[in-house]
Amino acid sequence: MFLKRDGNPMNKTSISTMISSGFVNSGININGKKHGSHSLRHSLASNILAEREGILTISKTLGHGSVDSNRIYTKVDTGHLRLCELEVPAHE
Repeated sequence: MFLKRDGNPMNKTSISTMISSGFVNSGININGKKHGSHSLRHSLASNILAEREGILTISKTLGHGSVDSNRIYTKVDTGHLRLCELEVPAHE
């Protein structure tokens, strides 16, 4: 949770703007990628998934009431998917 100096919660727009500015000012090359507050959630979900944790862990960590809410944060890990490749049999 992000709070203002007076202790009240910040609104979503302020938080997103603050985080976006942080990315830009840090010198991180964003090359047109999303870089607001949701990018942190995407990154966290992807990192949890890369650690081979289950979807329930991601849901709990992100505070979702439904596992289906994770679909926008979880992507296919093509690196690990390539480890599952099978040889295509020759057609006779």
